[in-house]
Amino acid sequence: MERSDRRVRRRCGRYVWGPVVVGDITGRVYAFNRVDGTLLWKTCVEAVCPGTVFFSSGVIASPLVDNHRVFIGTLSGSMVALDLGTGSILWRNTPKSRLPA
Repeated sequence: MERSDRRVRRRCGRYVWGPVVVGDITGRVYAFNRVDGTLLWKTCVEAVCPGTVFFSSGVIASPLVDNHRVFIGTLSGSMVALDLGTGSILWRNTPKSRLPA
């Protein structure tokens, strides 16, 4: 790890370090090296990732990173925890029913 990778930076009220993690409307979550932008891993957190985009799928908010875990909320109502280093799914909590908006 280079010295610049160990720095802690404050941005928008959160401490930012390590990879940049983003989600998209297809239900995929990506981690990129924050220094050179290379893709580190990608993980599908929704059942429809490989094919067509559906309105009931996708990542709906910015990921939360804490204690080497990534927490993601999905449009289908699931909450998913990923390992920050590998992108593997640690757990998923899917509600039995959705509350009306």
